[in-house]
Amino acid sequence: QFDVGLHQAVKDTILAETEEFQLDNFISPDGNEVCVEIIVQAGNSRNDATLGGCAGKCGAGCSLIGTGWARDCLKHDTCVTYKNFLLMAEGKDTPSGFCNDLDCGDEGAQTLMECYRDVRFGFDEDIICDEDVFNQRSDAYGHWSVTSYVFGGRCQSYEDWSSGQGIPNESQIRNSDEFAELQSQFVADDSVMMSK
Repeated sequence: QFDVGLHQAVKDTILAETEEFQLDNFISPDGNEVCVEIIVQAGNSRNDATLGGCAGKCGAGCSLIGTGWARDCLKHDTCVTYKNFLLMAEGKDTPSGFCNDLDCGDEGAQTLMECYRDVRFGFDEDIICDEDVFNQRSDAYGHWSVTSYVFGGRCQSYEDWSSGQGIPNESQIRNSDEFAELQSQFVADDSVMMSK
């Protein structure tokens, strides 16, 4: 299950920051979120129905670069593939932009958010990113993946339980400020590189 379009809580902010080519590839008819359910099986094949193959593998397609397999990555792969079929029927470009993609960006952000329970001695325990869990546990926190600093895009736009994307509030994410600072640094570096 995934959605295309934008949740009302983030729609206006994200649309105001969006580049023209992303608007042209926006498949949601009115811009609002529409839930889609598809039965899919993860697979270690370059020949599956997803754009790059290896449905559910985190990272680009079947490349060696990636962090393994996850349900959130499968959900993102499925969303992008679904969107691609719709865009191909209209003769448009394939989806791109990861968190910047208007339809599948929230699924992209979910692949980069990790939630944990703080353990006093030892390794912190993985938990589900869920508002009820966070309300019941003062030791729960979110953490953006290191990968998000480089490849994420505007993932932080989906922070906050009220955005409807299962991502904690900024105050519950331990590296949210660090993430924003590094994101702006990469944008500045890209601008300098493009002007040369």
